[in-house]
Amino acid sequence: MSKAKSQFLNIVWLFIGTGMLVSYPTPLSSDNRLLSTNSYIVIMVALWLAVIYYLSRKWIIKITKLDVIGGVILSFFYNFTFMISAGLDDSNRGITLVGTYYLNHSLLDCMFSIFAMLSWAFVLTYTIATLRTYCISKLQLKETYSSPHLFKIFGCMMLIWSFTIITYYPGQISWDALRQFCEFEGRHLAYLNFTYTPTNHQPWFVTLIFGSLFKIGQKLVNTNFGVFTVVLFQTIITGIIYSIATSVVWKKVGKLGGILTFILFASPVFSTYAITIDKSTIYYALCVAYYLVFLKLLDSVKQGVNSSYEYLLYLIISFFFSEFRNDSKYIVIITTTVLIGYALVQHQKVRYLIATTVTLLILLFGWNSYLNYKKVIPGAMSEPLTLPARQVSYIYLNDKKSLSKQEINTINKVTPVKELRANYDVNSGDNLKNLFPMNTFLNGVTIINDVVNHKITLRTTQTQKKEVKNYLKVWIIQGLRHPIKYVEVYLAANSKYFNPFFGLPGKDNSLFLNYFPNYGDFLSPTWYSKYHPIFSTKIHNHMQSLLDAFLAIPLISIVINVGFPFWLMSILVIIILSITSKKKSLLLISIIPLILMILLYTVTPINGYSRYVIGTTAVLPVVTAYILKNIHQKNKKNI
Repeated sequence: MSKAKSQFLNIVWLFIGTGMLVSYPTPLSSDNRLLSTNSYIVIMVALWLAVIYYLSRKWIIKITKLDVIGGVILSFFYNFTFMISAGLDDSNRGITLVGTYYLNHSLLDCMFSIFAMLSWAFVLTYTIATLRTYCISKLQLKETYSSPHLFKIFGCMMLIWSFTIITYYPGQISWDALRQFCEFEGRHLAYLNFTYTPTNHQPWFVTLIFGSLFKIGQKLVNTNFGVFTVVLFQTIITGIIYSIATSVVWKKVGKLGGILTFILFASPVFSTYAITIDKSTIYYALCVAYYLVFLKLLDSVKQGVNSSYEYLLYLIISFFFSEFRNDSKYIVIITTTVLIGYALVQHQKVRYLIATTVTLLILLFGWNSYLNYKKVIPGAMSEPLTLPARQVSYIYLNDKKSLSKQEINTINKVTPVKELRANYDVNSGDNLKNLFPMNTFLNGVTIINDVVNHKITLRTTQTQKKEVKNYLKVWIIQGLRHPIKYVEVYLAANSKYFNPFFGLPGKDNSLFLNYFPNYGDFLSPTWYSKYHPIFSTKIHNHMQSLLDAFLAIPLISIVINVGFPFWLMSILVIIILSITSKKKSLLLISIIPLILMILLYTVTPINGYSRYVIGTTAVLPVVTAYILKNIHQKNKKNI
């Protein structure tokens, strides 16, 4: 390469790097759109470009159409999530999305935004091409690797977790779990004339497990040991599953992949959940367990192998996975259906798979029948509708004229229109959820009083079901009328899930440490006054500082960012589509559960809440190792 051409390319890379530093400030401002970029982004961009530039000189990297498509898509998500979120603050909680200011305010603003989009598209295209080249052409894997013994991995993980377990003994109890304990014991609040009754708002299946384990520990020793009994159960179950996952990754891609996976699972993200009584703790591990058995069964279907043990394991884990989070059953049903379809296409016998599926459905419907028999109140219909509620409310608040009187009346029956402006927040749907005429969330004394006074109900009535059905019809109709506005609300409501560059995770998002909070008597089981820590708050604070420092390590902070799973999933899909092999369909199926998990947390109430994402983050090493191993095996066969 001539010196002049080399110098020109250096200038081009510098120019592109400058475009990546264009920001979308809040409050809205056309001034200093370059100078307002934080130092973290500047350093990250500089290192990023340096690595890409170095590899582009070292390797022969060919850009494909798929690389360009991937780069443009991720550039869109990066720029438009920042753009749409611009201008959102305490005075404007997304009631009006004003971020398009940076496209239509002035020609200069528009040019800056386009410059940023093109720069990010260029770099992301080159990044995807580089990763694809490495994964398909440069990565060399052995046929098999030996990993440390499972008990060694588990022992080391428990040793690291023990610092957190001992410091926070007997363990923490989340808001949701306190509510579950109140329901389990039927706590009566005399001053509110209210008695907690069993609901499936938090899965009653989990409530029974937590409540029973606590009672055993409490009877054996005391209240603190009752709490620790649940924590110990969680720790053992999750530790075993994470250790198995580490071993599997180690055997597939070697020592580096195994160690990185171990570091992830041994990190404070998972140890602080292990010592916190919450359905999410075991659910995260079940995400990993489900993915492991799903991939194992996928391979068996491909090879035409029918193992009774594998089908039984898939059945058991699928059931537990479905019951630890109410909407996980949809992931199981969809992926199992895909497995059956894949088996048919491969001309394999499906009777064992169909038998497993039928048995699973019988178990799921059977448990649901048991809940009905025991009169356990189902979770309120408002729970899965926080995104539609934000979209419909946004249309009402910004384009009321597009709604007919009948449509407004329909909306008013579900979410009183006079309350929408005060309760609307595009980043959180909880307040809108509390406007619904049915509520099993019960997040305050006011809501409980409304239940007692029959202003709202715990159990959804037939009339309310009809009103919600009509509400959803309005939601669909308005979506067809205002598709762009719906997309804007969806992107704004999930901006942090689609963009890993909103900054380092804060301590409130990355660690689940709330120590021993007192939410008030309305959320305190009768034994709560006897529950107390053995170490002081000062020691807890010192430990949290150490844990936060660990999570600030660049690689760790990137991986645990709530936007990371979506970007890695996108890159993996492009890599899979780039290979020329019969295994392409196999690998595309292997990534379906990951896609569904990501879609699932984009319809949750809160934007950027790590609790919704950690389970997805946990499966990333497993699915990535599986894809890389299969690509390598394909390459070896072609040699």
